Amino acid sequence: MLGVDVGELLGRSRLSSTAEGHAQVWVIRDALTPVDDLTGVTADIDVPSVAVFARSVTYGWGAFWSGRYGLLAVLLPELLVQSRAVLRDCQVADRPRAADLAAQVHHLTAGTLLRMDAADLAHTAARESLRLTAGGEYPLRDGPVR
Repeated sequence: MLGVDVGELLGRSRLSSTAEGHAQVWVIRDALTPVDDLTGVTADIDVPSVAVFARSVTYGWGAFWSGRYGLLAVLLPELLVQSRAVLRDCQVADRPRAADLAAQVHHLTAGTLLRMDAADLAHTAARESLRLTAGGEYPLRDGPVR
């Protein structure tokens, strides 16, 4: 409405202007663009239940809307890996919910990357969010990522 980012209103600057910010973009990029399908090697992680993963996604949205992009930059790589693992290992009945949560993680990633001045990666995350939304449980989410 005012054309000012929430993080700036709260005194939090964009992250990309620091060396740490650049490094965080690379870590998110690696999690966003895995090569597991090419190598056949999957990440060895503890796969959370869909309910536990949903709480993590809700926490991520809270961080996003409060302008805590530095926290998100740390959380997102693990959330991206978990989103793939939850989708891969969930029960068939939980698949629409898992797809919706994975879409939300990618939406969060797109928004955070935009605030880190990484628009090209944000575009990749937004496209994946839209792809995942098609298999999710909320058809109204299938629209433009903002």
